[in-house]
Amino acid sequence: MKRNSFYIERIIPLLITGGLFVHLINIANYLRDGSARVGDVLQPAVDAPLALLMIYCAVGLLYWRNFFGKFGIVSVWRKVSYFVIAFYIWASIPGHLMFLASGDTSYFDFFPWWFSVVLMPIYGLMILYFVTLHQRRVDGAVD
Repeated sequence: MKRNSFYIERIIPLLITGGLFVHLINIANYLRDGSARVGDVLQPAVDAPLALLMIYCAVGLLYWRNFFGKFGIVSVWRKVSYFVIAFYIWASIPGHLMFLASGDTSYFDFFPWWFSVVLMPIYGLMILYFVTLHQRRVDGAVD
């Protein structure tokens, strides 16, 4: 049986890279101006595609059994990491929808500028998680 992962293993690194650049610009703004808010970086033209990707990935992440089967995920750290990434993506959706609907960035303004610095290595690890996956072959072996 072929398992469908909804290609989230390819889309999430793209999503996280987009978020990485938003946070990188936030850090640059702080270094330039001495203050920064993600709300200064977020624009509807930037956030709309990120939010759409985020929602798609969040729904795809609900099918974790398919994902684990497709990639032969059995180790505890891989499973825990998957659910941490899923939680992060799901927890981000309300803020992005609130911003797109009303322009309100208070969901993000709760976090200080240095939170962007903390996220950079975490984003790198999230991307690494997906680029190191190996799809299982039909016979059950991992490629």
